[in-house]
Formats: sequence, C-alpha cells, structure tokens
Amino acid sequence: MWLSARRYLVLDVSAGPCSLGMSHAAGGAVSAASVPQIHAALQGGAAGLKAREADAAAASSHALYHNHVLAQLGALLLSAVRHVIAPDLHACALPDFDELVVPVLALRNHALYDPLQPGHALSLDLARLGVQLRKLLLPGQTLTLLPSTHALHGHPQLSVALTRALQADSVLEHTGERYLARARPYLDAEGLAHQLRHTVDWLALPLLDAAAASALRRRPSRAEAEGAAAEGAASAANRSAAAEGRRRRVLPVYLFSLAGLHEELLMASEPGADPDATSQRDGSSAPADRDLQLSHAAADLVIALQTEQQSVATAHFDDGGAVRTSPRDPTRHVLAGLAAAVGALPPPYLARRPGGGVVYDFAWATGHHPFGPFANSSALSATSVDAARRNALLSHLHQVHLTLRAAAAALEATAAPYVHATDADSPEHRQLLHALRAAAVGGGAAHAAAVVAALGEEAGGELQRRLLRRLQRGALRLSSATAQREVLRHFAELCAFDAPLADAARQLQQQRWQAAHAATSALLGRTSAFLEQLQADLDRLRQQLACCATAHAAPPSYHLRSALLLALGAAVLGGATVWLASPGTKKPGHRRQ
Repeated sequence: MWLSARRYLVLDVSAGPCSLGMSHAAGGAVSAASVPQIHAALQGGAAGLKAREADAAAASSHALYHNHVLAQLGALLLSAVRHVIAPDLHACALPDFDELVVPVLALRNHALYDPLQPGHALSLDLARLGVQLRKLLLPGQTLTLLPSTHALHGHPQLSVALTRALQADSVLEHTGERYLARARPYLDAEGLAHQLRHTVDWLALPLLDAAAASALRRRPSRAEAEGAAAEGAASAANRSAAAEGRRRRVLPVYLFSLAGLHEELLMASEPGADPDATSQRDGSSAPADRDLQLSHAAADLVIALQTEQQSVATAHFDDGGAVRTSPRDPTRHVLAGLAAAVGALPPPYLARRPGGGVVYDFAWATGHHPFGPFANSSALSATSVDAARRNALLSHLHQVHLTLRAAAAALEATAAPYVHATDADSPEHRQLLHALRAAAVGGGAAHAAAVVAALGEEAGGELQRRLLRRLQRGALRLSSATAQREVLRHFAELCAFDAPLADAARQLQQQRWQAAHAATSALLGRTSAFLEQLQADLDRLRQQLACCATAHAAPPSYHLRSALLLALGAAVLGGATVWLASPGTKKPGHRRQ
C-alpha cells in the first residue's frame, strides 16, 4: 500500500508479504494476513473456470477464497477512507484568517552551522516549505515566512524551558540471559510547549513580536504606490483600511538545533492528547503510551527537533527490523507539524476513537507525505491537500454550529420562566420545562450554559425543538407578551441561517473551495454578530421585565376537569356506601340464616 503524490492510492497485491508497525501499539500492524493474497484456487483463467464447472469441490474452494479476498479488500478500502481520504481532524478549532504569518525561529546551542542558511545537508528548505504551505491555504489567503536564527544561550528562560523538558525513562533490555536497565532520554513535547507559552523572558518575547511587526509594517511595492496614485486618495484610503482589517494568524515554529546531547534523543508526546489544550501534561502516562517523533504540533505553535546524528532508532519496525529516521534534515518534520496545525491533518496511520483514545493502522503509512518514520517525501499529496482544506472549512462550520446552539440555548433560558404549559402537554414535556425553569433561575450571563449543563445535550436539543417550534406555531404561549414577541422575532432570525448553512455544505461537498470559503467566512461573521446582538437584546428584555413577578398556575381547563373528576368520584363512593349499608341487599359472600 502506498500513498501517491496525486489523488490515488496504490495497492500491489503481488508485492507482499510485508510487515510494518509500532512496537508498543496493541494493533494496526501490517502483516502477511493484512494484504490480500491471490490464492492458487483463484487463478487458472479459462481453464480454471472449466475445472470449477466440472468439480464442485474446486468451485466451493474458489468461492471461499474469493469471499476472503473481497473482505480483505473491503477492510483496506475502509481504512483508506478513514485514514487518508477523509481522516479525522487533528483539531476542531481552526481559526479563520486572511494572512498566515509563520515566524521560523531557529534556536541552536552551537555554532557549527546555521539551520536557516541554504546550501548544506542540515539546512531547512524554506522555499520548499513555503510552496507546500501555500497548497494548504484556501483561496484568498496569503502566507508570510519570517525566518531568524538565535543563540539558545542568549535567552536564559528558553534554555531553562528546554532543560526542564529533557527527561528520561528507565527501560529494561534483554541481552543474553540478563535484563539491563538503561535510561532512554526524550524531550517532553507538551511540557516544552507549556514552558514556551508561559515563559516570561524579556529577551525571548521580542522574537515573535519583532517578526510579526516586520510583516505588519512592510512597505508597499512600487506598483501598489503607482496604482494608489492613479486611483486617487479616497480609493487608496479605502484599500489601506481594508488591508489593515485583514485577519492574521501568527503560528510560530520553534526549531531546536541541538548538538552534544544523547544520540537517541527524540520528542515524546501523547498521541491522544487534545491539540487545542494548553495545559501541561502531568507526566503520568506510561513510556509505552508516548509517540516518539521529531516534531510536535499544537493549536498555537509548532516545535521541531534537529540533531547532528545520522539516524535515530524509533519505536517502529519493518521487515528490516527497527526503523531509523534522520534528525539532520528538518524540512519534512517542520512541514508535518505545520500541516497538522494549519490543516488539522493527522498522520495517515492514526485515527481517534469517538469516546477518546487513538487507533493505529499502518496500512497506508508509506508514501508521499511527511508524517512518521515510514514517509519518504517532504511534500504533501493532492489527497492530503484536499483533506486539509476540507478540515478547515468543516472546522468553520463546526464553530458556526456551536454559535447557533449557544443562541438557541439563550432563547430557551429566556423563555423558560414565562412558559405556560397547556393541558395537551405530555408529562415528559412538563418535566423538561420544569428542569429548564430550574436551570434558568437567577439569570445572569451564564444561564444558557447552566441550561445545557442541567439538561444535557439530547434533552436540550429535544426541548429546543418542542419549545421554540411550538412558540412559532402559537401552540405555546408566554405569560409576557413582550417576551413572546422578542423570543419569536429572534427565533425567526435564528431559523434564517438554515439556507446559508445548506448552501455552504453543498459547496463543500462539491469541493468548490473559493465559494465554500466565502460562505463559511460570511457565516462565521454573521453568527458571531447575531449572538452578540441577541445577548444584548435579551439582557435589555430581562431589565424591562425585572419589575414583574411571574407565577405559574394550572390552566382553567385543568381546574374544570379536576372538579368533574372529584364530583364523579364522590358520587361513585356515595353510591357504593349506600349499597353496602342497605340491609335488604344481598351482598356477595353473605349467607342468610
């Protein structure tokens, strides 16, 4: 199995058997049983077909092996869809931006070479990195690379952060008839990222600020200046204001070029960790649970490691034994981290379980991609580029969905204290209304979150469909006419987002990146503005109704029905009493003397 540079994958059933995988992973390894094998019973051509027609046993054997091959092919196709064609998102909160600024900060503890100087074997290929990153951008987005080299000893806080991240595990190796304890050093990726976020170093902080400022204060080109003079002062001012309003995302890359350390030094990270989280790991994970790599991607930074060693042994294996990777060339590892941070691309051998955790499958770990030790390219395939763009747009739609859910929860919490349940309401509906009122008591800015926390995801969605839809149809009324009018008005505005959402989903399904990006960006802005305006209007509504007291009572029909039932019950009870007390009436079980 191999991932090509274009939009296709290669499966050669005649190239096996082969084996590859991770030494400490419970599953996902590729073996002879993972690849479909063409059995002798499936061969023979026309002569074999005639033999099967004459021999029932041969036909039965052919059907058995044919079904087995189809089952293996189906499993491989499902794995390709899950890990390559439509992989999981590495992060769900990808920001929308117009310009991506990537400061590449090379921090070295030596003077042997400059990683950012081209022309030697240990240099970072910035031109290739820029070409590959621009493939991940959506139409209208731009990229700015800001490379700079710094001495690590010139920034004490960064040196302390690196030293604190250097840790070691004690492993037992079997040599002959004995087990020898050996220390395996590693660089704690999550711990180093935590230190880089929270380091207060007056020498290190200006690295990023100066790099970003240089991009923001760049001078216009000669053609831009001539165009501005031709268009006039007003047009030039409008264009300048539009340029100043561009949304920028700054994603720093920390390339640690280290010499003189352990020859097997790698970075360790937890594969199931949340990439959007910014907290430091607690160090409680077992050594076998850590993934040893040369790059680490988070939502706000990328870390890459470079050493002078020719090769370093990893926790992976193939037919030749332990797989070794080269830490000298940082281009592939930096690209892998940036692809995960910008396009939310996971490695093609890793997927996430719905309830948490990861699943390994190394069927498509080899090919034209920069992830993992089985990769053989410093470029991204067209399939990976499509997945990255789709991930970015899906992340934007996910944020739109969360914003609309927050708006619906705010409307529910505002309407709950004024709901009058009717006779026709089911007991389940009354129970949901009671829970909604209890959660909305007290109001405040956090009342919508309290409603969601009290009811749960499924109950809150069910109540949203019942309460707000019935308000719109007029089947449910509020005790305040003002609250009724305002809630219905905002609910109509909320329902107006259905058509733009369907249009954005259709453009995304057809892979019209420019139209889909324009639609999702417009939805992000509109929904955010709608939620802000909704919160302001609901706060003003609560202030207007603060002088009123709300009391919930049963409707008149409920009192009438209760009185009729009470009268009927009293009549039945009185008749039974008279009948039992009458002396001339024969009672069941009573024998006359």
